[in-house]
Amino acid sequence: NSFLYDNTTLQELYVPNLTEVGDYFLFRNKSLQELYVPNLTEVGDYFLYCNKFLQKFTVQNLTKVGDCFLFDNASLQELYLPNLTEVGGDFLDWNKSLQKFTAENLIMVGCRFLPYNTSLQKFTAENLTELGCYFLGCNNTLQELYLPNLTKVGDWFLDNNHKLRNKILSEIEKRNRKGRR
Repeated sequence: NSFLYDNTTLQELYVPNLTEVGDYFLFRNKSLQELYVPNLTEVGDYFLYCNKFLQKFTVQNLTKVGDCFLFDNASLQELYLPNLTEVGGDFLDWNKSLQKFTAENLIMVGCRFLPYNTSLQKFTAENLTELGCYFLGCNNTLQELYLPNLTKVGDWFLDNNHKLRNKILSEIEKRNRKGRR
């Protein structure tokens, strides 16, 4: 099931016609910096796992993701998945340099979505309606969150996100003060 496992020399991977991936696609590749898979639509488990130097990931057509997608990719800074609609679980864990993530068509997320991305500052998912457990846990730099259609949330939502929590509480307090005048 594994495609590239423990490769130490590959720096770029260009696979324009790849549409589906099973489990363990790019697992612990010590030199991979850029991945281009524009027609990829569906991914199984452990897609990009522990690729220390991955900085750029291009995939416009991805719609469905299993577990452990983009786990511990320390150099990845920005991710844009415009067609992603469904996430199983363990999505975007421990990506320490990730600052911005946008998925405007995302509708449903399982568990452990975006935990421990300690540089994440902004998250946007305009169509997200349902979240499982442990969403956005331990992202202390997160300052902007836009989820206008969210209707269902599981346990541990925004756990240990101090800056965002303080911002939300401050905004609620301002609204309450305006209402008292």
